[in-house]
Amino acid sequence: PHVALPYGHPSAPTPAPTGTGTPSSLTVGWVETLGDAEDDIAFAVSLGGDGRVGCAGSFRQTMEFVADFAFGGVSSTSAGEEDVFVAVFDTSNGAFVWRRTAGDTASDVGLALALHPDGRTVAGGRFESASIDFGGGALNASGGADSFLQTFAADGQAGWGVGPFSTLRDEIHAVGWADFVFSGGDEA
Repeated sequence: PHVALPYGHPSAPTPAPTGTGTPSSLTVGWVETLGDAEDDIAFAVSLGGDGRVGCAGSFRQTMEFVADFAFGGVSSTSAGEEDVFVAVFDTSNGAFVWRRTAGDTASDVGLALALHPDGRTVAGGRFESASIDFGGGALNASGGADSFLQTFAADGQAGWGVGPFSTLRDEIHAVGWADFVFSGGDEA
């Protein structure tokens, strides 16, 4: 079979389905529900080689993990418009491992996340508040929207953080681990 492509492009063959399971035979290992009554969005998800999965994004007002009754038993409340959250779970059972939040009165958003096989985590994004602090020291804005990179140890303790990278509007959209951190984003 062929699939019509947009804008008058010729059709392309549809790849044959792969795998042996059927939708009715798939099982769900676990599900974790994020959020509350306001806009709570996970913009980035990453799987680590150490059996963990993480997510990063933004939340307004109160952020809770419904199945675990809030981030390990404690709700997080935003300081203003939107705050950044970074959370890590055990992939074997969905158990909460750790979470960190940062933000102030303006819009602050986590847009990128990567987990290292040894358990370390790096998050990137944008902050419009005067400063944000994940617990490792404040990152101070240069004005407008500023980008940030923040690292975390396997236990969730904040490591080094850096940002902003320019006096222009900028944000981090992608990060990855090797023996060092890579980042990518845009600048306007």
